[in-house]
Amino acid sequence: MLLQTKFFAPAINPKAIERPRLLSQVARSSGRKLTMVIAAAGYGKTTLLSQWRHESESPFTWLALDESDNEPRRFWLYVIGAFQKIDSALGAEASKLLNQAEFEHFEAAITSLVNDLSQYQVDKPPIVFVMDDFHHISDFDIMRHFVYLVDYLPPNVHIALTSRTEPVLPLSRWRVKNFITEIY
Repeated sequence: MLLQTKFFAPAINPKAIERPRLLSQVARSSGRKLTMVIAAAGYGKTTLLSQWRHESESPFTWLALDESDNEPRRFWLYVIGAFQKIDSALGAEASKLLNQAEFEHFEAAITSLVNDLSQYQVDKPPIVFVMDDFHHISDFDIMRHFVYLVDYLPPNVHIALTSRTEPVLPLSRWRVKNFITEIY
């Protein structure tokens, strides 16, 4: 069972400082696959993405990560659950696969999710998937499969993540391919 409050985006704080330069930098990243906002605790990473969410016309889905999500099956069920907040059909087959007790072929489930996403409203603004507090994720298999997801992510999906530390991902390769926007 998934904890539904992990999918709630934070409310806009009317007292939050407006940061138009950073907001425009995040908004310009929508043609890329991934936006990373990396800073220490309390620097406004979540606030920035929440403000972007309220200014953008793109459909947003949100996932607040924590220490317990550093387990592959749980992580991917939450990722799929986040996309299912947009449309319950997204990742339905992938979710069935992951819910099988002996299933360990995460790449097959991720492939199924990517295939569903590639068919979803390609003529509309891209889906933005925010993964808040990605610094809680360090499992090697999760990272390896996350790379697979980003590498094959269709152009109608954009991932934005916040982290207190730079994640162990192939950032150099993604920079060369113009896949990422980095905000430090």
